Amino acid sequence: MGEEAAVVLVEAPRPRSPPRYPDMCGRRRMQLEVQILDREITFLKVSPVLSPSPSQVKATRSSARLGPRATSSAPLLLLRLPSL
Repeated sequence: MGEEAAVVLVEAPRPRSPPRYPDMCGRRRMQLEVQILDREITFLKVSPVLSPSPSQVKATRSSARLGPRATSSAPLLLLRLPSL
């Protein structure tokens, strides 16, 4: 009965992760960027807080008809050219 039992410690099995495949030409990164932009566009379309009120839209349309000078608050500077 003088026998000694050898104790062997074995690591617990771990799941293996899939091998990493190279991202050819950044395709995965580009797909993620498109997804993010698509979500932002959808959010802006759906969000009622960020959409302009009808009076703001009407004011924008009327100022667009008048041209860029009508909306500018900068003073108009006229220069007199010397006559030849």
